Amino acid sequence: MSIVLFEDHTYQRFKPLCWSQPTFELRCGLFNTRERLELVASEPVGLQLCREILRPLTTSGTWHTEPLAPQGRSFWLNGRIAPRAQLIRDLYAQRDRDWVLADEAGLLAAALPHDKGEQLIQSWVGWEGQAWTGGSWDPEGATTNLPGPDLGDDPGALD
Repeated sequence: MSIVLFEDHTYQRFKPLCWSQPTFELRCGLFNTRERLELVASEPVGLQLCREILRPLTTSGTWHTEPLAPQGRSFWLNGRIAPRAQLIRDLYAQRDRDWVLADEAGLLAAALPHDKGEQLIQSWVGWEGQAWTGGSWDPEGATTNLPGPDLGDDPGALD
């Protein structure tokens, strides 16, 4: 299982805070999104997808910063959300089945098989090469026709 933290075109909503760090490193309360995920998943290794200019500034231990192909299944989490630990637990518990969680701005989280994870990496790399132009990342091909995760009866799970 590969864990992938990523930022997308919505990083621009976090200016000026995101000028010097990826969105998943922004603190919201005690922890940032990467730290929350590490606590829940008990796996301090993963892949961080951030703008190339920020890669040398990202010093989060054993996380890879180069866009590598995921090994096996992959669990994706967007750095722009600062989810409660329980939401991360609920999503991570469903990592063995295919699902996608998105909003009007794009992908929030996903659990994908190897081939779809590779497609998503390729799509992200294509966007990241031109992120400075302000274009949007559209991962449509890799996430088409997948159901959403089971969030139970908590309508405010993403609030």
